[in-house]
Amino acid sequence: MVDPRIDGLTGPFGYLANPTGILGGVGAGRATQVTWDGALYTGEVELCLVSGDPPRPVAVRTKRLGGGGTPIVHYSWLEGEVKFSVSAFAGALSPGGAPANFLRLQVQRLGQEAQEASIGFGLRRTGGEGRATALGAGALSPGSRYAFDRGCALIDDRAVCVLPSLPPTRRYAVAGEPYGKPFTAADYGVGPGTAALLSLWDLGNRTELTLDLKLPWTPLPPEGGQALQALKQVDYEQQADQTVQAWAEEFGRAMQVLLPEAKPLETYRASLAYLLMSTEIPAAGSPVVRDVLRGTALAGEDAALAAQTLDRTGRADLARGLVESRLEAPADGDAAALRALAAHAWLTGDRPWAEGAYDRLRALAEQLAGRLNAGELAPGTRQWLSATGALEGMAELAALIGRRDDAGLYRLRYDEALAAAERAVEAQPLAEDTVGALLELHRGLPDSPEPTGFAPEAGTVTELCERLRATREEGLVTEGGLLSPLCTMDLARLHALRGEQEQAVRDLYAVLLHTGSCHEGFTGGVRPWTDRSAPPEATPDPRFHAAYLDLVRDLLVCERRDELHLLSGFSPAWLQPGKQVGAYNAPTNFGRVTSELQVQAGGATLVFVPEWHAPPSRLVLHIPYCVKLTSVTADQPGLKQVEGPGAPEPTQLVQLRPDTTTVTLTWEPRPVEALSYEAAVDAWREAYAARYREYADTGHEPVKLEPIPLR
Repeated sequence: MVDPRIDGLTGPFGYLANPTGILGGVGAGRATQVTWDGALYTGEVELCLVSGDPPRPVAVRTKRLGGGGTPIVHYSWLEGEVKFSVSAFAGALSPGGAPANFLRLQVQRLGQEAQEASIGFGLRRTGGEGRATALGAGALSPGSRYAFDRGCALIDDRAVCVLPSLPPTRRYAVAGEPYGKPFTAADYGVGPGTAALLSLWDLGNRTELTLDLKLPWTPLPPEGGQALQALKQVDYEQQADQTVQAWAEEFGRAMQVLLPEAKPLETYRASLAYLLMSTEIPAAGSPVVRDVLRGTALAGEDAALAAQTLDRTGRADLARGLVESRLEAPADGDAAALRALAAHAWLTGDRPWAEGAYDRLRALAEQLAGRLNAGELAPGTRQWLSATGALEGMAELAALIGRRDDAGLYRLRYDEALAAAERAVEAQPLAEDTVGALLELHRGLPDSPEPTGFAPEAGTVTELCERLRATREEGLVTEGGLLSPLCTMDLARLHALRGEQEQAVRDLYAVLLHTGSCHEGFTGGVRPWTDRSAPPEATPDPRFHAAYLDLVRDLLVCERRDELHLLSGFSPAWLQPGKQVGAYNAPTNFGRVTSELQVQAGGATLVFVPEWHAPPSRLVLHIPYCVKLTSVTADQPGLKQVEGPGAPEPTQLVQLRPDTTTVTLTWEPRPVEALSYEAAVDAWREAYAARYREYADTGHEPVKLEPIPLR
């Protein structure tokens, strides 16, 4: 275990002891790693920070993102009465231009005492432990040449860092060896983890000191290079403003959510940013979602699910290319790809596109049907259920564009596959990895029949939920003894469909608890109640962030067959008068909608603005489990109050006509536990601290986080 004091008493909480982040831009499909201790690792070179005289390595694990989840990383630390601050972001000087990292180092004297203080950096090939090896590492040989020249730090005659205009106070070839002239690696025994070309600036008599550094992703030639000259001329503040504006535009193109609690809201925006940074948009060809720190492209089902997430969060422009690429080489994810493409047609209402793609989709559906008939997939498994859902999607796609004969054929095949799955689960329970496939069956498409044997309230599904809940540690479902945020998020969505709002909210907070201070999430590899460590490429994982976007979207607005459900998960922490909860510009199978619940003392007003291309049969508004509804009125007739399944109390539902635009509610509070992100963190920290005391009392030493030596 780690000593709980690593978390400190102030600042944002981060679960992992060794969190990593990324700096990147939309469409690059690659990124710079922000290491757990605050270094920047491009794969070519690592810039690590140092302070003091003689220089010592800086290690700061708690960081934060810019306002609203904008991917500008900030962190700071104190040495006596001097504050050190770092800000870093990635940007390109022009659309399609070479990207670079921009760093601002600031030193501020807080007291009157003339305390000595220094800030600076060193350059490594790689810090080794805690770095994503898939990013690569610059070639190192005994003859590798190091130099300061023309305002840059050079390695093998390429600029790896553009220096501030203010000359440094001291320079070192390596720690303890002052720099006098260019040198080779052999001169000082420089290895991959040796910090070389150290530069330090003293605060001196100043009260503040600001230094701007520029770190190109790919080292640049110092002579005759327009890219390097352009990089030297960039103003940090101007580039930062442009980056903030660019990300604001990207966020504005997608579905936006309203949540009165900072952590779930900022994690939503950060998740969108991480997913966009992981998406490579080539000049020619289809987009690809990459796990940038593992150096791989998402494939199969993972790729299709990421595309669906982009579709459901308003980025159909990227989703279409991602899923269409699956048609060129269908493999293990062909069922998910077909399902995603059918959903894309409904989400966009783009019938001409569906007609143009139909023959290729039909060929894929025939392959799937053939695999089912040949017995390649076992009935009742995740793969079988996914294929069943894909055939359902194909039936609805055929109906959407008027192919009635095909629609009937694929509905028949769907019914047969579903019946086979229902027979299979009579003999053995549902496997634990089927939750995601069940969710898609439950969501369905507007004309789909309900799969009664696998309905959210069915006994087979209830048994699966109870079995998964029994594996929980630290609030998360576990798989093979490891924490599984992905399975927990799928289960939270299933709880919301089952009317179990409170459990869905608990799951949401358990997932958020296990993210970092920059909202980065992992998908596996972490054991509960141990040292809170993960592999260096574990965060941010695009699979996690796609799943989180889906979870929040479904809690706010979610399709279920021909119905549109609103607010199926609502935390007591959001019940604050004067606050809003909802989604703007949310794509659904029926068209885009904006839904905003305006909370007031003793009730709320729902404002709903649809842009239907195929209206649902009705809207279903879920009343928060933490209140008891006393009255409800709407601007359209036909309102109906009903009870749905739920726990511990039946769900309070209000059925509304699809042309409803205003609903007025009054309610009384119910005595429920005051759930919130902060409460979840406090409860977990108390439990971890108790286990740590027992761990220490039995003679165990804590796992220590040590900065990487400079040489």
